Amino acid sequence: MADRFVVGVDGGTEGLRAGVFDLHGEMMSSYSSPYPTHFPHPSWAEQNPEDWWAALGEATRGAVAAAGIRPEQINRGGAGPVSAEWMIPKSLWLKQNEPHTYEATAHMCEYQDYINYRLTGRMCASINCWPTSMLDTLGLSDLVQKWPKDILALGDKVGGLTAEASKHLGLPEGTLVAQGGADSFIGMIGLGVRSEEKGKGKEGKGTGEE
Repeated sequence: MADRFVVGVDGGTEGLRAGVFDLHGEMMSSYSSPYPTHFPHPSWAEQNPEDWWAALGEATRGAVAAAGIRPEQINRGGAGPVSAEWMIPKSLWLKQNEPHTYEATAHMCEYQDYINYRLTGRMCASINCWPTSMLDTLGLSDLVQKWPKDILALGDKVGGLTAEASKHLGLPEGTLVAQGGADSFIGMIGLGVRSEEKGKGKEGKGTGEE
């Protein structure tokens, strides 16, 4: 068995999954932790970010335990049509339907940005999640001021696990956290679908598309 591993995390509509991989990309284990979606009114759907955080801890600890490895073996060195689930449509809905909440919001961020913040204390965004071309047309030009100021490329270092996050995940303090991105884009990379290669494509289907 290899001596070093990495943890990959995928947060979705119904829950969060964590997987342990060796440095060649082979999955050693995975663990899923569900969380609820609340429907306070017809056609409204809300989730609590604290549920994401709780699921992250449970899934990471579960995946590491299932892999039969020590936490210290986790590697420490080392963008079609607009969908209502995306950041800009959700922000527009909030501004139109709950303007007081929108105005009072200091940081408008994606799921993974919040998780990265809880893990490292750094508020940043992924380069493939933040289109700006339609903001003026939608009356959302002020949204840019609420977005994270640091924009990182996929794989860039976000930071190391804080003491609180270390205890929550059961991993060593300072473990490297690398920037991720939207699942469909990351999936294209994993499948080897690249712009310089013709004849390849990817089709994805998940809860958000149903």
